[in-house]
Amino acid sequence: MAPSANSDPRLCALLLAGGEAPKEIQAAAGARKLCLTELGGMTLLERALHTICGALPDSRVLVNLGLDDEGVSLVSDPPFGNVICFSGAPDVLSAMEQALSLLEADGGEEALSTNLLLMTVDIPLLTEQQLSEFISLAQASGADGVWPIVERAKVEEKFPGSQRTYVRTQQGVFTGGNAFLVRPRLLRENSELLRKVYSSRKNPMALAGLFGMGLVMKLMSGRISTPELENWFSQRFSANLKLMVFNHPEIAVDIDKYSDYLLAREILG
Repeated sequence: MAPSANSDPRLCALLLAGGEAPKEIQAAAGARKLCLTELGGMTLLERALHTICGALPDSRVLVNLGLDDEGVSLVSDPPFGNVICFSGAPDVLSAMEQALSLLEADGGEEALSTNLLLMTVDIPLLTEQQLSEFISLAQASGADGVWPIVERAKVEEKFPGSQRTYVRTQQGVFTGGNAFLVRPRLLRENSELLRKVYSSRKNPMALAGLFGMGLVMKLMSGRISTPELENWFSQRFSANLKLMVFNHPEIAVDIDKYSDYLLAREILG
């Protein structure tokens, strides 16, 4: 039986839901924002909130809607009583900074030391039971930040049509999940480094300048180990960070291209 998630109301969640859908998905679904894309009679925004509120029924959920409030009407009524929407953030890091300010204004400095669930809106196959399991396991680790990783074999066994980005390590071939449990103070204290990483995410040479060519070369060659990655990032961010092998590939199957949308539509009906 999966562990149950912590019902501590201090454990908050931030749902990142502000991005635009790829053009092909916009044409097929008739929605500009990805969060308003409908699958199986429900938008991605509603699905994600049902999952989060089911796993964390007593927690406050912050929802970043991007630059505008389109979609806010979907969460203005129960069962989303603890949901607070905000907009005006031009990117993911700005959304996180805005969310931290909201948390701090409400709960003071203590709010930045309590775990925060970060999750993207585009993982509609994830269930509340699976999310609850991840949260419980991540909290039990005692780490400052936990990122779930899923073995390629598990993804391809359950979702053979899914195309993901994988990294080869000494322990196996993994893809990353689209949820993260972290202490908010870690985001605040490392905001400058996070912004540099975000702006360089598609530039290998720029990343090498930030992380060191040795680490990048080991990553590219598959000679890196997961403990090495944990230790390196823990030192770089002055925190205890963990990679957690997670058995449910749904946490990693997102919708960032048209083929992903078709796969999810086939599964959800």
